[in-house]
Amino acid sequence: PAQLDELCTAGEVVWVGSGAIGSSDGRIRLCFVDQLALLAPSWERPEAPDGALHDAIRAHLAARGASFWAQLRGAAPSATDAELLAALWDLVWAGEVTSDSLAPLRAVLGGARTGSGGRRRTAVRARHRPVRVARLGPPAGAGRWSLVAPLLTPEPTPTEAAHAQALQLLERHGVVTRETVAGEGVTGGFSSVYAVLKVLEERGQLLLVASCGHCCIDCVVDGRG
Repeated sequence: PAQLDELCTAGEVVWVGSGAIGSSDGRIRLCFVDQLALLAPSWERPEAPDGALHDAIRAHLAARGASFWAQLRGAAPSATDAELLAALWDLVWAGEVTSDSLAPLRAVLGGARTGSGGRRRTAVRARHRPVRVARLGPPAGAGRWSLVAPLLTPEPTPTEAAHAQALQLLERHGVVTRETVAGEGVTGGFSSVYAVLKVLEERGQLLLVASCGHCCIDCVVDGRG
């Protein structure tokens, strides 16, 4: 965990939300920053949240760049901490906003509220701690938040994106099946990367085999099975 934190704070790795699961869990993707623009076009994306607070956060981050919680509060001064935090995490799970720290994610998984109740606990702590500490905000809002969109440029061509996704699947799994691709949440499923895998097979880099009636791609790059 400490090494992963170092990679995130150094800007080498980014985590991106990939859909909420209930109120205190969700899926994320971890990606090297320099590969995000190539891989992201192939990912299935959750529906973008639509609301005044969501738009306020988007506009603030687009204009001001990476921001801490106290700065985000300025984007919607009339909203409560609980309302702002809920909107922020809607954007996180939708893959629109990320943090340079995994601390807020761990806080959410550990039971920290992203809805009502967080403001009351913050107020209680403020009576016993300096005001400066209280302004750091709730644990689920810790870190510096930024938009994911700037990391998705330059936008690759469909062929470049499919090629990058196919190589990623091979490197991760070694053997790629339809079920493997479906489990990765790749847009278009197996057919979206099959054309690239077929070309690699024709070059002698892959082996196409049949297994129980399903296509299976086995990586044999450089003669290694």
